[in-house]
Amino acid sequence: MRTPLTVRQALQRRFAGFESGVALLMILAGAGICRAHGVETGYTYVTVAPERLEVTVAFNLSDLAAHRPLDRDQDQRLSPEELDAGGRDLSAYAAAQFTVTVDGHPAALQPQPSRLIQDAAGQEFLHVPFAAPLARPPREVAVSAALGLFDAFGSAYTNLIVLTGSDGQVQQGMLSLQERTHTFALGGRVSPAGQARRWRWFLW
Repeated sequence: MRTPLTVRQALQRRFAGFESGVALLMILAGAGICRAHGVETGYTYVTVAPERLEVTVAFNLSDLAAHRPLDRDQDQRLSPEELDAGGRDLSAYAAAQFTVTVDGHPAALQPQPSRLIQDAAGQEFLHVPFAAPLARPPREVAVSAALGLFDAFGSAYTNLIVLTGSDGQVQQGMLSLQERTHTFALGGRVSPAGQARRWRWFLW
């Protein structure tokens, strides 16, 4: 006689048959839930190319308006000059609050021009990009956040990380006050079931 599966086991078994893109959808859905409950959420996109590391920190404009306002003259709109100044300010801020290490060594990240992005839901983000050369393909990349980030945006603030390896493999992680460092192992496959278990708190 077959033992009935619990709800948790059934979900985990079901996820085992999906591609890793499902896990990414879970992240985006979870971010929507967080924002619906007034919890600020940021994003960090990491791309590992053969000879280059690209890191982009994305700040939601509504979060910035509450915690690091860019509208300096308070006229309820952002001029090109304010966006340019805000981008430079946030580049310095992000460099101080985020640390990226490659195989245990800090990456020599250099700031790139920031840009304003609107997502499919109409939310606006200021993307603050950085880039660093890579001498060889990394085995491990870690992203850390300083305590000051949570002092500024609140103890419930989360930063969702999406890393794309040079082989096209996508991994996800999250930074929070309770877990301020996330380490990605490269060159190995993270199973869809493992992705589902990592993000199971979005479901229950």
